[in-house]
Formats: sequence, structure tokens, C-alpha cells
Amino acid sequence: AGAESLEPWMRRLVAAPRWANGRDVETYVRRVAVECATRETAVVPDAALDAALATVLQMKGQPAEAEEAVASPASPFMTAGPAVQREPRFDIDIAKALLEAKMDSGDEDDPAAGADDDLAEALQEAIVGLGYDEDDAARDKLERLLAGFADGSAPFPDDLRSRVLRRTGASAGAVDEALRRQAGPVLTAVRSAIAYRKKRAAQLDELEEGDKEEAIDEEERIMERLRQRGPCPEGFSWFRQGNGWRCGGGRHFVYDDDPILRED
Repeated sequence: AGAESLEPWMRRLVAAPRWANGRDVETYVRRVAVECATRETAVVPDAALDAALATVLQMKGQPAEAEEAVASPASPFMTAGPAVQREPRFDIDIAKALLEAKMDSGDEDDPAAGADDDLAEALQEAIVGLGYDEDDAARDKLERLLAGFADGSAPFPDDLRSRVLRRTGASAGAVDEALRRQAGPVLTAVRSAIAYRKKRAAQLDELEEGDKEEAIDEEERIMERLRQRGPCPEGFSWFRQGNGWRCGGGRHFVYDDDPILRED
């Protein structure tokens, strides 16, 4: 099988929020390699392609419940009918095939995506700098403010907007347009962080005292490693998501199998 066999996955990736050609392909290739290593296989099964795609889409802010598996009927990740019929396994150079695949959006990364990345970083710095990630009460307040903006009942929080304007030096019009694009993914991340903390508190309450202390110690160890070595320069707290940990701003993700989470 060749690159054309990957078209169902590529169509989903290209359609994802904030598509950036080379950057997203590289991220996807790396994740496919991790999924294959986890399965201890030298060939690429549909399940690995599905799992890698699901993770990348989550990283880009697409809600997990909106995802549709594109695997063959044998895949445990399938949630809908198969998009195409094909052999269940590929014995190909996955990286080469992906990089050679024809992308409708051209050969270079979209410059607008890079500009949005800069503004997203400024927005996350503003959220942390203004204390919206300090505790559960602050996150609840941020969720209400962003939800009001998302449903059209309130403007974008002025303190955040003003700080982003100062940080980026961009025009008000450009910032407002970019904030409209960024508000949804940030709101999703804030809600996920809130939901995780509530769920985690309930889980801990069900444990025996000794097991509870051990679970808390293990999570604190992970949090400390993420604070010291994690990829979030804005300083967000982290929450559990899927097969790893996401920062409270939504843009950074660390997999469970990442070396930074292992003991020295």
C-alpha cells in the first residue's frame, strides 16, 4: 500500500482546526511511531493510525466526541461505518508516505496559523498573568467569561484583550479576529481542566487512606516534573486527558510515555 491508502486519515487531519501542513504532519508521524512502538509492531496497523489521529485532533482542540474513526471494521477504535475498504495493515515507510501525500493546502505552513500561534501564546500568558489559572474558583470565573463570549451574550473579557494587545502590538481588528478563533479551544481546555479536577476529587474520595496518599504523591510527582520540564512556558497547571497530560491553556500535551515523566 502507498500514500493514497492514507487519504482517509489525511482528510481528517487537513480539516482539523488550525491546520499547518509540515508541522501537523510531523506531529502525526511522531505519534504514529509511538503507537506502533506501544503495540510492538514494525508495520503500521489501522488502530495505530486511528489512535494517533485521535490524539492529534485532541491536541488541536477538536472535541473527542466529534471524532470519527476511519479504520477498517477490525479496529477497536471504530465508532462509525468504515470510510473505505482496504487491507487491515500497511507495511510501508509511514513517514515517507505521509510527507509525499498531496495536501490541498499547499507545501508550506499557513502563515496565518503562525500568527495565530503567536496570539495564542499571548492569550495564555495573559490568562496566567491575570490569575485565571490560580485555583478552581478562578478557572470557574474564566469559564463563565469565555462561555458568554462564545454564545454571544458578552464581549471578550476586556482585561485579557487589553493584555494581548499590549503583548502582541497587533491591531485591534487583527487581535479581535484571532481571539474569536482562539476562544473555543481555550474554553474547551478550561472546561476539561475543571471536569478533571472534579472527577479526580471524587476518585480520591473513594480510595482507602493509604492508597489515597499514594495516588496524591504520584500525581504531585508528575505535576512537579511537568512544571520543571514540561513544554508549557506560560506556567499553566496540568490535567489528565486521554493517554497523557494537557496544560490548562490547551496548547501543550505530554504523553504518558514521554521521557520527562520517567524516573531519572
